[in-house]
Amino acid sequence: MPRYEEILGRYNEGRVVEKKVTEVTSWVQMSGPWMIRCDDEAKSGDKGLWVLFDTERNANSSWIGMWGPGYKFKPDPNLWIRNDLTNSYVREKDYS
Repeated sequence: MPRYEEILGRYNEGRVVEKKVTEVTSWVQMSGPWMIRCDDEAKSGDKGLWVLFDTERNANSSWIGMWGPGYKFKPDPNLWIRNDLTNSYVREKDYS
């Protein structure tokens, strides 16, 4: 899967981990206010990387897996546009 994590540091006696996350997607389409990005595996129906961006709320989420059956919308298999993008961000996770 094209999501890579690199540990940048550990804090609070190792219980808080700071990671650099890099996500690589190759396909994009719009569905209402949602911009949907995915990798080749997700587009073909297998487990893959999905990235959703809500243009109304300016919020995003991503996961590796299948498209969730609980979503009220689905990607249209005929609307995919090839658009390679690499996005990196830093996050912290508390394991205490």
